[in-house]
Amino acid sequence: MKQTFRFILFFVLIASKGFSQTAKIDSLRKISYSNSSSTERLNGFLLLLTQSESMFLDSLSKVIQDASVLVKQENNPSASCKYVYSLARYYVRLGRIDTARILLNKAFEENKNVKGINRELLMIEFYLAKLRVREGKYKEGMAEAYLVLAKAENKKDYEVWSHIANLIGFSYMDMGRYEEAISWFYRILKVKLSPSEQYDQSQTFANLASCLNNVLKFDSALTLVNTGIERSRQEQNLTSLANGLNIKADILINLNQKEKAEPLLIEAISIRKKIGNANFVASDLAQLSMYYATVGKYDKGIKLADSALKIFNQNNLLSKSMFAYEALKTNYKYMGDNKNYAVVLEKMLSLKDSLYTTNSAESLTELQQKFEVEKKERTIAQQKLDLFQRNILLYGGGISVVILLGLLGYRFNKYKTAQKVKSIAQVKDAEEKERKRISSELHDNLGVQANAILHNSTLLKEKEYDNAIVTDLQETAKEMLVNLRETLWAMKTSDVSSTDLWLRIINFMKQMGRHYTAINFNISGSAPTGTTISSNKAINIILVIQETVNNAVKHSKGKNISVQSESSFGNWAIAISDDGVGFDENLAFIKKDSYGFANMKERAQTANFKYEIAANLGTGAATKITIPI
Repeated sequence: MKQTFRFILFFVLIASKGFSQTAKIDSLRKISYSNSSSTERLNGFLLLLTQSESMFLDSLSKVIQDASVLVKQENNPSASCKYVYSLARYYVRLGRIDTARILLNKAFEENKNVKGINRELLMIEFYLAKLRVREGKYKEGMAEAYLVLAKAENKKDYEVWSHIANLIGFSYMDMGRYEEAISWFYRILKVKLSPSEQYDQSQTFANLASCLNNVLKFDSALTLVNTGIERSRQEQNLTSLANGLNIKADILINLNQKEKAEPLLIEAISIRKKIGNANFVASDLAQLSMYYATVGKYDKGIKLADSALKIFNQNNLLSKSMFAYEALKTNYKYMGDNKNYAVVLEKMLSLKDSLYTTNSAESLTELQQKFEVEKKERTIAQQKLDLFQRNILLYGGGISVVILLGLLGYRFNKYKTAQKVKSIAQVKDAEEKERKRISSELHDNLGVQANAILHNSTLLKEKEYDNAIVTDLQETAKEMLVNLRETLWAMKTSDVSSTDLWLRIINFMKQMGRHYTAINFNISGSAPTGTTISSNKAINIILVIQETVNNAVKHSKGKNISVQSESSFGNWAIAISDDGVGFDENLAFIKKDSYGFANMKERAQTANFKYEIAANLGTGAATKITIPI
């Protein structure tokens, strides 16, 4: 298999330079290099450059050079802006992001006062925001994106709006905030474009499918990704096609159809090689590495993950490298290499902390809220203006006075509100700094200590000391790392959405399933939407659930452990049950330090949620946590 796989990659790499990528590219190339007028040829070149993500880098370089001659010759501001936009995308593929940014800013400044090129200028601003996101600076990128989105809405340009909305949705997806991303992607699919507007929705379908896959809605994800793949083939968009194939492979793995996944992953890599985009090649290598971890081919998986990390580091793609680290960690974990697993885990924690420094979840939420408020203010202002224009002849000066008084009152109320918000923001800022300080101390101290325990215990085990003691040390270290991660997660925000909390519980159950393969871990239900929980309550809830599940694993001797979520009548109920041997509930609470029940009840009381447990010998145990919402 190893030789066959190498042969496939070698063949694709060599062959990709020898034939054209798509029929659409061939057709546009004929127009661009025909004997038609310079204007027709320039339009052909500009359309050809829109296919850049499906072109090999050498071919794209030649098209860029040849098009530049006609751009200078025609001296058309619209064509010039479109060319600079394509040139910037070319430089990004070369890894020269700063050069791309300079070109775009210069073009915008030179043409910002030219009439009739609103869409071209909006696309330049959109791509400047996209560069920020590409560098992992989500906060700055999304702030710029929301401003451009407002302009596009004002101009009723829904082609540009779709591009920007997809960028915002992708940013949320990249940060693991899947519910927000799903909302944006659905909004794009509902937009009705005019005949003059064009937007390839294939990538939006793929992104939406990826998010649904991450929230365990596999059937819906599979339907949407198939639609995206079909659209990609119709549009001859190779980048979108490769993305869709990767996402479909991941969905099939989650549906326990692993044998269907490998051909899709290999086809995706062959397409990436055909295009020659190093960033996407690295992502696909990490995806294939993850697949090999699930089928027990760890050596292949580790080599592919290392290759992906090297490419990400060479191209300074800090945020993207997390996926490669995840693949590397999973391979080490499944093969039982605890030493390397701990090293990779520590690197991932450090990288997550680094990314958080520039991307606060609260700041991103504030940006979206600010955009929505400004949108409503623009709508209200427009309605007032329309009303004024319809009635000005009838009401004259009287209405003018009323409107003036209303505006003065509005501005006064807005000023008072702004002062109040400013005061609240200052308090929250102080709280945020304190949370960061404490979380940093936890990471620097407990994280290092836990990894030291894990590493030293591994060495002890290799020297054949008492394996029972060593194993206990390892489990303790793992639990410390888990608890540390959950504490850091909760402390980095003042409030936690119920959806985010439920996703943490889902991920914990999936991790337990990978650790204890002899037990079936089942999870069902969903979190209540639009609900936030304080960070203190969130960390206590998740720790009580983890302790309950760990008790069931260690003591129940059951084959099935289930967690179920449901919400009704202002309460969110989470039930944990097992089919094990059970215990005498009365004796358990009398016995000192028995399973930590007293500690869990104390957590529930402190965090203001209800904790109930029912158990009998021979019938398993059932725990219910009720949270007021």
